[in-house]
Order: sequence, then structure tokens, then C-alpha cells
Amino acid sequence: MVQRNLHFILIALLFFSQSCIDDDVDCAAVLCAGPPSIGLEILLDGENVFLNNTYIIDDVSLTGVTNNQIISSLFFDTVNENIVLVLTLTSVDSDFIQFDINLGGDFTIGLNLETFSPSPTGECCSGIPILEAVQINGEERDLATSPFIVNLN
Repeated sequence: MVQRNLHFILIALLFFSQSCIDDDVDCAAVLCAGPPSIGLEILLDGENVFLNNTYIIDDVSLTGVTNNQIISSLFFDTVNENIVLVLTLTSVDSDFIQFDINLGGDFTIGLNLETFSPSPTGECCSGIPILEAVQINGEERDLATSPFIVNLN
């Protein structure tokens, strides 16, 4: 009988102690999205300029942003067997970012990016910017179609 009462008391204490726990989320257990990035498949005469070695990553320069704001890299898309120029926003100073991609001094691609930064308080992943809109050479692009195809001619 004493043992049964002890079990009942322990179970009751367990339930009551649960009501004392904070409703705060343990942010250590939350997986947040990384910084926003976009992919560009750049074509010249219908061919990928990186796949056919017309350009390499060293031929790519960005103007209108500092080197630490956007990182450019090449990614081999194994599904489509193409090479994609990936631009990752590492530091966002404003909600509107306007810059140019220069390819070896031959071509310039204008980009306008619109981001949204959630409030820095309250949520675990707040403060990480979210990409809301992309314009390439003045043309609005659908975010769901990334990587974006850019025709140079």
C-alpha cells in the first residue's frame, strides 16, 4: 500500500513539475536555414559558359558590394549536369541589394535582391535574412525556378 501511494505521489509530482517548465523553446535544438543564396546557370549561344570553360570562377567579379557581403562559387549540378554560379549573401546591410556580376570584362549581369530580416528577438532563427525577390537585368524572376537561367545573347 505504501509503495502504491509512493508511485502515485511520484507520478503526481512529475505532472505538476511539467507545469513549472518555461514555454521558451530550446534554440539549441532548432535547425535554422543558412544565409540566402541564388544559383545562376549562365548561357552563351545556348551553352553553359562554365561547363565549356569559356569562363572560370576567377573571371567572375562582383561590383557594387564588398567581398565579404556576397561569396561567389561554382557548383556542379549532377542532376542537370550543369555548372551553376552560386551567390551566397553573407552580410546584409539593407533589405535591397543591387550589384553587377562581371564575366571577364565581356558581359555584365545586373542583379537586384530583396531580402527580409525577421525581428531579432523572440524566435530562434530571427535575424537571418530571407530572400523575397530577385531581378536579373531588370526582369523579375520566380524564386521557385532557381537556378535561374541567364542568356548572355
